[in-house]
Amino acid sequence: MYSPPKIAIITNTAWNVYNFRLQLARDLQCAGYEVCTMASPDDYAEKITADGVPFIPLRWFVPSQMNGLRDGMLLRELYRNLRRERPALLLLYTAKANIFGNIVAHWMGIPTITTMTGIGSVFLRAGLRRYFFTGLYRRALRYTAAAVFHNPDDEMYFVKNAIVEAEKTHVIPGSGIDVDAWHHEPLTSVPPLRFLLLSRLLKEKGVEEFLEASRRIVAEYRDVEFYLAGDRPKSERSVSSVAIEEWNAHPRCHYLGFVSDVEPLIRQAHVVVAPSWREGMPRTVLEAMAKGRMVLATDVPGCRQAVVHGQTGLLVPPRDSATLQKAMEDVIRMSHTQRIAFGIAGRKRVEEHFSHRRIARSYLKLIEQVLKQKC
Repeated sequence: MYSPPKIAIITNTAWNVYNFRLQLARDLQCAGYEVCTMASPDDYAEKITADGVPFIPLRWFVPSQMNGLRDGMLLRELYRNLRRERPALLLLYTAKANIFGNIVAHWMGIPTITTMTGIGSVFLRAGLRRYFFTGLYRRALRYTAAAVFHNPDDEMYFVKNAIVEAEKTHVIPGSGIDVDAWHHEPLTSVPPLRFLLLSRLLKEKGVEEFLEASRRIVAEYRDVEFYLAGDRPKSERSVSSVAIEEWNAHPRCHYLGFVSDVEPLIRQAHVVVAPSWREGMPRTVLEAMAKGRMVLATDVPGCRQAVVHGQTGLLVPPRDSATLQKAMEDVIRMSHTQRIAFGIAGRKRVEEHFSHRRIARSYLKLIEQVLKQKC
């Protein structure tokens, strides 16, 4: 009896699987592949299995930490799971899964497609940590059949620094947006004009610049409100809780904490802000554009591939709160009709370039190529 090839999707958390990889898993199933997922378990594990996609917990997987003993147990756990599941191919996402998944797959002779969803904060800073992870990635990507990047800037960085061979690289712009689920919503009337930032409270996400710019805006303009949603990781890179509390004390600045369903927030916003220092392909930007919302983002890798300056939104230099403030003022001075036009153009761009169907076709084509090479 014919048994369809099995593909294992491995990433850091069940939350990541559910929010970013589940649609691709469904598309692979529709294409005739058997699919399973592996990640560190959390509250989203049951939701994945309820959707018809098998989930296998990696209980030794701690996404943000490196520990010799624990990571040795993770290698063992990965080996046992893969020996039991016998996949024909691994799709790997996020740094730790990329590195450890490739090592174990190499031992077992399983081909991999490794996706760099972003080069990460470790590559934004010079030092021993960047040197260490560069070495780990260089070794891991030596074993992969294909290395996927979400934007050409990240691809160029890895090739230029001899982390991966150029002939292995491919650019696929993100994980894809379900444009049917994320349907266009008419822009609500103003005032007040609502700016929204969806982000973990990390410095490299431009949160401090957003706080500074918005603080000056509310001091000068009356009918403007700012919303910030996202958790604050336990990291030296996090924005201080004091800064968040002081900002939130203003009656027109609102910190909402972690929000599991961001769709209502995007629907109620007029402008979505993405002041990051670097991205792979910012999903919240694409979701905002799919909803028909204008985007104010930084001119950095990832953001510049998503947003067309002057058409779907505005791009500003990173790490510059004064320029971000000026762009906010430009948006405030626009007519409601102009902001609607930006949103409509953004929706069209997502439909044409970033829909999950388009992304799935790219991965399916690459999967077929890798599996043929194996044969």
